[in-house]
Amino acid sequence: MHHQFSSSPACASVWCPPSFITTAERSGIDWRGEVAALNAVLPVGSIQRERALAAVTTHDLTYPPYYIKSFHAYPEGNLGWLPAFEVRSATLSVCKRLYDHLPARVAHDRTRAMFFRFIMNHAPQGWYLKPQLDIADVGCGIGLSARDVASRIMSLRGKELPLLRMKAVDPSPYFLAVAKIFQAEADAMEASTPKGLC
Repeated sequence: MHHQFSSSPACASVWCPPSFITTAERSGIDWRGEVAALNAVLPVGSIQRERALAAVTTHDLTYPPYYIKSFHAYPEGNLGWLPAFEVRSATLSVCKRLYDHLPARVAHDRTRAMFFRFIMNHAPQGWYLKPQLDIADVGCGIGLSARDVASRIMSLRGKELPLLRMKAVDPSPYFLAVAKIFQAEADAMEASTPKGLC
């Protein structure tokens, strides 16, 4: 069996037989393009990158030892830009593996719909219809689940009820900085998306 290393630093120290990134790209996920686009928005060494991180950093947060260890082939664990930049592509890739016969975005939507059905099946009936609805996503990563759940709840609530308030928190300021970028994209694309996710 031939093993190859991916050109991504995420796989630089582990075997990827075949490369997780290459496999994702073969299935239509623009992994390297997404990382490049995020690097263009927050260039290495730029004031934009410094400000994005400073805006979401909690200086008095003490991380447990497990959180600051290498994780998923990232030496810095979740406390770095590359892990944050690659989360969406990795998530799409995992969803694509669940529904191999579907395009990645459709597989992602189907996975999110399954997750939302699980929430609805286990939550008290009608909980989403409360006039004042506050939801917290603890460990939100880059906000993929928070945005999806908020969007699905808003479609159930209709326009007669006020917007829900979604609070998304994560110990990684890098993930939160990327969550804010994706929230700004979502706000620009869809006026009905709840604002102020993070």
